Amino acid sequence: TSTGYDLSSVIIVGGCRGAGGEIFTPLMKHVSKTRITMTGGTVNYIYGGSVGEAIVQGDISITISGSSHIKNEVFSGGGVIATVGGNTNVVIKDSAKIDGSVLGGGTEQCAISGNTNVTILGSASIGGSVFGGGKNAIITSDLLAYSGVYGNTNITVNKVVLVAPYFD
Repeated sequence: TSTGYDLSSVIIVGGCRGAGGEIFTPLMKHVSKTRITMTGGTVNYIYGGSVGEAIVQGDISITISGSSHIKNEVFSGGGVIATVGGNTNVVIKDSAKIDGSVLGGGTEQCAISGNTNVTILGSASIGGSVFGGGKNAIITSDLLAYSGVYGNTNITVNKVVLVAPYFD
């Protein structure tokens, strides 16, 4: 969206949409790696990995720069029974604006085998929180977690404006 189009109802998924079925079945779709570069325009969400019973076997790279605007959240890993075999890397810089949170991991049963790296630079604006990992881990009655980062989480912030609400 480098020309600045308003795709505000669009969800960008770097990996693929899953095939359905059980967790980790042969029906799961696989992608070797993903790379998303956004330099302008507006979208609703970004999922760097896959969504719904799918796997990214390698690394995920997301760069959001220029006048880009994300109306909701950026999930580097993916979501809803997604797996990443490598590292996730997200860089937000220039005057990019994220209304929601930025997550190095994913959401709802997203497992990251490697490290997560979140870097926020310049005059980028984040309206929510910044997480090195993910959110909404599913924990079963036998205390098994189906979400997580199995490597390290790394967050680098340099001269950024965090615009989260202030509470007294």
